[in-house]
Amino acid sequence: MELDPKLAQSIVDKMMDQLPFNVNMMNKEGYIIASGDASRINTLHVGALDAIEQRKTLTMADSHGNNGQPGVNMPVFFWKFDYRCDRHHWRP
Repeated sequence: MELDPKLAQSIVDKMMDQLPFNVNMMNKEGYIIASGDASRINTLHVGALDAIEQRKTLTMADSHGNNGQPGVNMPVFFWKFDYRCDRHHWRP
Protein backbone atom coordinates (compact mmCIF):
# COMPACT_ATOMS: atom_id res chain seq x y z
CA MET A 1 0.00 0.00 0.00
CA GLU A 2 1.28 3.45 -0.88
CA LEU A 3 0.06 6.85 0.15
CA ASP A 4 -1.75 8.73 -2.61
CA PRO A 5 0.15 11.94 -3.49
CA LYS A 6 -3.02 14.07 -3.17
CA LEU A 7 -3.66 12.75 0.34
CA ALA A 8 0.03 13.18 1.16
CA GLN A 9 -0.11 16.82 0.03
CA SER A 10 -3.20 17.41 2.16
CA ILE A 11 -1.37 16.03 5.21
CA VAL A 12 1.71 18.16 4.42
CA ASP A 13 -0.43 21.29 4.06
CA LYS A 14 -2.02 20.70 7.48
CA MET A 15 1.38 20.06 9.06
CA MET A 16 2.84 23.19 7.48
CA ASP A 17 0.07 25.22 9.17
CA GLN A 18 1.47 24.08 12.54
CA LEU A 19 5.22 23.81 11.97
CA PRO A 20 7.83 26.48 11.19
CA PHE A 21 9.75 24.05 8.95
CA ASN A 22 9.27 22.52 5.52
CA VAL A 23 7.64 19.08 5.44
CA ASN A 24 8.16 16.49 2.69
CA MET A 25 6.57 13.08 2.17
CA MET A 26 8.37 10.53 0.03
CA ASN A 27 7.39 7.30 -1.69
CA LYS A 28 9.14 3.98 -1.06
CA GLU A 29 11.78 4.83 -3.68
CA GLY A 30 12.71 8.06 -1.85
CA TYR A 31 11.09 10.49 -4.30
CA ILE A 32 9.22 13.43 -2.81
CA ILE A 33 5.48 13.08 -3.54
CA ALA A 34 4.28 16.01 -1.39
CA SER A 35 6.03 19.06 0.01
CA GLY A 36 5.62 22.52 1.45
CA ASP A 37 8.08 23.53 -1.28
CA ALA A 38 6.49 22.59 -4.61
CA SER A 39 9.86 22.76 -6.40
CA ARG A 40 10.99 19.65 -4.46
CA ILE A 41 8.17 17.37 -5.70
CA ASN A 42 9.44 14.47 -7.86
CA THR A 43 13.03 14.96 -6.70
CA LEU A 44 15.04 12.22 -5.01
CA HIS A 45 15.54 12.61 -1.26
CA VAL A 46 18.75 10.76 -0.35
CA GLY A 47 18.13 11.04 3.40
CA ALA A 48 14.75 9.34 2.96
CA LEU A 49 16.44 6.47 1.11
CA ASP A 50 18.79 5.95 4.05
CA ALA A 51 15.88 5.97 6.53
CA ILE A 52 13.90 3.51 4.40
CA GLU A 53 16.85 1.14 3.99
CA GLN A 54 17.71 1.26 7.70
CA ARG A 55 14.03 1.14 8.72
CA LYS A 56 14.49 3.80 11.38
CA THR A 57 14.26 7.54 12.02
CA LEU A 58 17.44 9.37 11.04
CA THR A 59 18.55 12.89 11.82
CA MET A 60 20.38 14.88 9.17
CA ALA A 61 22.47 17.49 10.98
CA ASP A 62 24.06 18.97 7.84
CA SER A 63 23.03 19.78 4.29
CA HIS A 64 23.55 16.98 1.78
CA GLY A 65 23.97 17.44 -1.97
CA ASN A 66 21.96 20.00 -3.92
CA ASN A 67 18.62 19.54 -2.14
CA GLY A 68 19.40 17.87 1.18
CA GLN A 69 18.66 20.07 4.15
CA PRO A 70 19.06 19.47 7.89
CA GLY A 71 16.06 17.71 9.39
CA VAL A 72 14.53 14.42 10.45
CA ASN A 73 13.66 11.50 8.17
CA MET A 74 11.03 9.21 9.62
CA PRO A 75 9.88 6.19 7.61
CA VAL A 76 6.19 5.29 7.80
CA PHE A 77 5.21 1.70 7.16
CA PHE A 78 1.69 0.40 6.51
CA TRP A 79 0.15 -2.79 7.84
CA LYS A 80 -2.62 -4.60 6.03
CA PHE A 81 -5.07 -6.61 8.10
CA ASP A 82 -6.42 -9.76 6.44
CA TYR A 83 -9.88 -10.30 7.95
CA ARG A 84 -10.24 -13.71 6.30
CA CYS A 85 -7.48 -15.31 8.36
CA ASP A 86 -7.25 -12.79 11.22
CA ARG A 87 -3.58 -11.98 10.53
CA HIS A 88 -1.53 -8.89 9.84
CA HIS A 89 0.58 -8.75 6.71
CA TRP A 90 3.62 -6.53 6.45
CA ARG A 91 3.51 -4.21 3.43
CA PRO A 92 6.70 -2.08 3.42
